[in-house]
Amino acid sequence: MTYSQRQEVLMRILGLYLLSLSLSLLAADPATVLLDETVVLVEDSGLAHVTHHVKVRIDSEKGIQQFSHLRFDYDPATSLKDITKAILIRSSGEDQNLLESEIHDLPQPQYMIYWGARMKLLDVPRLEIGDILETETTMKGFQIAYLAQEEEEKYIPPMRGHYYDSVLFGGDLPITEKRYTIRIPRDKELNTEVFHGELASRVTFDETHVTYTWWKKDIPALKKESRMVDMGDVVTKLVLATVPDWETKSRWFFEVNDPQFEATDEIRALVGRLTSGCEDDDCRFAALLHWVANNIRYSGLSMGKGEGYTLHPGSMIFDERCGVCKDIAGMLITFLRAAGYTVYPAMTMAGARVEDVPADQFNHCVVAVKRDDGSFTMLDPTWCPFSRELWSSAEAEQHYVIGSPEGETLTMTPAVEPSHNRLSLTVNADLDSSGNLKGTMDISGDGFTETNLRWGIINDQTLNIKRQFQAWIASVAPTAIVSDVTMNDPYDLMVPLKIRLTFSIPGYARTDGSTLYYSPLMVHYPVINRRIGDFLSVKEKGDKRTYPVFLRSTRYLVFKEQTRIPRGMEVRDLPDPVTNDGPAARYSRSLRLEKSALITTQELELKKKIVPPEDYSQWKESVQQFKDAADILVTIGRTS
Repeated sequence: MTYSQRQEVLMRILGLYLLSLSLSLLAADPATVLLDETVVLVEDSGLAHVTHHVKVRIDSEKGIQQFSHLRFDYDPATSLKDITKAILIRSSGEDQNLLESEIHDLPQPQYMIYWGARMKLLDVPRLEIGDILETETTMKGFQIAYLAQEEEEKYIPPMRGHYYDSVLFGGDLPITEKRYTIRIPRDKELNTEVFHGELASRVTFDETHVTYTWWKKDIPALKKESRMVDMGDVVTKLVLATVPDWETKSRWFFEVNDPQFEATDEIRALVGRLTSGCEDDDCRFAALLHWVANNIRYSGLSMGKGEGYTLHPGSMIFDERCGVCKDIAGMLITFLRAAGYTVYPAMTMAGARVEDVPADQFNHCVVAVKRDDGSFTMLDPTWCPFSRELWSSAEAEQHYVIGSPEGETLTMTPAVEPSHNRLSLTVNADLDSSGNLKGTMDISGDGFTETNLRWGIINDQTLNIKRQFQAWIASVAPTAIVSDVTMNDPYDLMVPLKIRLTFSIPGYARTDGSTLYYSPLMVHYPVINRRIGDFLSVKEKGDKRTYPVFLRSTRYLVFKEQTRIPRGMEVRDLPDPVTNDGPAARYSRSLRLEKSALITTQELELKKKIVPPEDYSQWKESVQQFKDAADILVTIGRTS
């Protein structure tokens, strides 16, 4: 081997080594949390002083980018936060005090809710792998609550004298050790429970206080899966509260908000007009909810001191015509009370569980109407604009607590049958001997799917409905032309939405001159958007999952197609029927001949909103069979 050949071999070996090293660095976690320690001191009033100490080691280039600056969020309306320590410990042993540089106090990036939340940013010099960032912050106040206070009192939780928290022992980064300590007066009883794992713990006493500490070591980074449930539903979680039970929290929630729903003469007059043609409660509920849902736009503009946790008076929201979920719910409560109903606000958690410890674990506000028999009807105007549903199917199997004078406990909304969320597509078409396809497509839906069909139409920015439906069919056949669209008024929520498309697709079936190769239009799912088709985005290698699949709702898709084949031609072969029925999904498909028509039927029933890991294999198989139907080709040849 010559010298140049040896050099070339060495360079290749070096290149492979560097490539392997770079790939290993990319595969490594961005960083490791060496220590995450929180210490909370609770006063008699419930005012909390929180010290948070964190040490993070940089482990990869991704970590260098991720920690190029430090960000500390806070809400000046309810909390006061200071950065008391920020040190960069170089892998070489050199320390650098980052507090010597300027701390930038800026508004947080905001979208749809503009309440003045802020963040403190700290620049970090260029990091190297192995460097350690050590920070400590102190905070006085709280993060989540519902009622405003004045001056120094604004840092005391609205439920005065009580403290609550929910702490995750896990996250996107591996954690060497995480600790949480709370010191409270001895006369406060603390309800605690650990979910999804175990924590080590210790309790100590002195004359005036009880100190509780929980910790966990060597916590791996959470390996996320597509469309998985909320992180708080899978990692080890500590939930604690000094509130004795949900009934106490329910009564408090009622008492602090009950004065907010007084109706004005103008509101009472409007309620009378909206319900004048109704003969039963359900009609009145629908009329009032639809007005609120469609006229109070979602926009969190600041309406005064304490914004973000005050339930504003209904008269204010009626004048402003905007607000967030609590304001939209409050507007409907005001309307319903003006109509003579007993109705209360309710706290709920959209997208995650609420554990059975009476701590604040809520992110949404809805409405509960009390019936004569003592039962409640749940309404949600925030999630139902331009929807015939009064309670969205996407909020099935969701926890809530109603604020009532008697006191209510934690409850869950019932599951929704897949048939309630039906999507029906029916095609009646003619295929000619050149492969051209023309016909009609009828589209209708119920529940969740109908709502999303309406939203897709109403929210179309081009205001060109024909173009929108043509784009849907063009996703299957680029040459498709929609010549006509007929449908009832999508703004009329009193009747189901029904759509008929008249279409033609030149050259849809491939042909070699004597034979057509035809793929039924219905096996391609031509009506799709990100909400209706959320189940198609679940992508995992293999048939096993660690965490449940979280879908927007159950679903029942029913596709039927009748395609008349050209005169003088016949179908040569038909694929066998497919059936798959299990605990999480049901799929069926059949193709048959009926006189001179090819009849294609396909159904997919998604039986569960949350698919547990043990059912995932059967669920995935059914969905994959639904996807695989797109590969069907029917051979149509000339009769002999």
